Amino acid sequence: MKKRLLLMLVLALLLTFGATSAAWAATVDSGECGDNLTWTLDGDGTLTISGNGAMDDYELEWDYQANENNETSTAPWGKKAERINNIVIDSGVTSIGENAFYYLNNVENVDIASSVYVISEDAFSYCTSLTNVDIPNGVKYIETGAFECCTELTKVNIPKSTLKIENNAFYHCDNLIDIIIDNNNSNYSSYKGALYDKEKLTLLLYPYGRDYFEIYSETKIIDSLYYCNKLTDIVIPDYVNQINGSFPDSIKTVTLSENMTGYWFDLFSNCKNLTEVIFPERLADSNSFNKTHYLHNTFLNCTNLKEIKIPENVSELDRTFSGCENLEIVYLPVSLKKIDSDTFARCYNLKKIVYAGSETQWGAIYIANGNNSIADAEIVYLNNSGATDPEDPDEPTKPTDPENPDKPTNPDKPTDPEKPAALPITSSPGGLGSTLTVRVEGGHWLTVQVHRAGTIVLSSIQAPGTGMVTLTFSAAAGSVVQVWETENEMTFTNGVPNNKILATNVENV
Repeated sequence: MKKRLLLMLVLALLLTFGATSAAWAATVDSGECGDNLTWTLDGDGTLTISGNGAMDDYELEWDYQANENNETSTAPWGKKAERINNIVIDSGVTSIGENAFYYLNNVENVDIASSVYVISEDAFSYCTSLTNVDIPNGVKYIETGAFECCTELTKVNIPKSTLKIENNAFYHCDNLIDIIIDNNNSNYSSYKGALYDKEKLTLLLYPYGRDYFEIYSETKIIDSLYYCNKLTDIVIPDYVNQINGSFPDSIKTVTLSENMTGYWFDLFSNCKNLTEVIFPERLADSNSFNKTHYLHNTFLNCTNLKEIKIPENVSELDRTFSGCENLEIVYLPVSLKKIDSDTFARCYNLKKIVYAGSETQWGAIYIANGNNSIADAEIVYLNNSGATDPEDPDEPTKPTDPENPDKPTNPDKPTDPEKPAALPITSSPGGLGSTLTVRVEGGHWLTVQVHRAGTIVLSSIQAPGTGMVTLTFSAAAGSVVQVWETENEMTFTNGVPNNKILATNVENV
């Protein structure tokens, strides 16, 4: 009998201890976080916000023991980061407060109820273990820094209800590769993981985790790419006319649209990995500076850039190549009128400037101080034909003796219009591809079409002077170059030339 009583007593104690342990596991801490909201933290690391109404906003406070930022949220769970790995926002909660979950760097999952309509500033900043977020239908506003520095975040789903996403809402989410927008959203859309306005006319947010990016073909404006620190290669489609801000220093190659009329200041400044920028032959008219383009600090300190061709319709350079220590060859257009001070400062390896005009035209360009590298470089003029010395005129042609007319020369055999002649191309290695030289008849037109990386750049130039004339141009490595010689400027219909082709050729670069 005593043994039975003892056994029952032990069992009762175990049950009591078990109940106490379960209660402890269920809730280890709790409190209030709004007028009608409470929070609980259970033993499994789940922080739950419950009740009805808006969460309180919180400040950041300095704490030397907290984390590498030495800051924690003043939220009541702010110093419990190591114990929290899940966050649940229950139905009835209408807002997530400022800095509410700042630097909870062990949080892996967030479950947000559809009653929430705003995710406030820095709400989930530095939740560095968070990988995916599904924003529920009901959220209308995602404020600045809401998910800033969530460095492991790879995908975000945004519903049809969201009306406003601040530009820096996902700032420094370095592994973000997919922003997915509900097709019924009235303000936003997505394409290949990037955030656009509804019509895709403006690229609003590039996914920071991508190294190569294809922009929607009809996009006109690109917001800043500066913090896209993994971006190395990008092709700018033809409709783009404005890029806000500058490129990240990780960028290596860029193909630009001929319609670019936007802000050139600092566009590639300090892009130390930049090796290639492919301009079109000519830029469209600018909105300012007499419809021409002004390149200020555009390639400042691009220390890996070795060769660059500046297109026609650029009239002024200002510190454009300053600090480009390894720049060797620059191609400059006839439209250039001014080289401002320090444009070629610290260009220690500049060997050659290829100018599209004549020596006389080059002499008319204003060159300010601080461009000593120009004096040490070879200047090549692509258009010196047709000039005569007024003090040494050509001898006049002797008149034909009517009694002894010249013998007729054998006329050239007519060219078969179905079989154009082969246009000779001389190719020599260049820093980023090849320099190609073509000889055509003076006054004729040379049309050049360059295929590279899925893009086509087409340009035409009329050969100056008379007789056989040499034209030189460059093409980047990996290009396929098609050239045609015609008597008049070439036009196309559905990609088919309308002109009589006198000669043609294709060169692989």
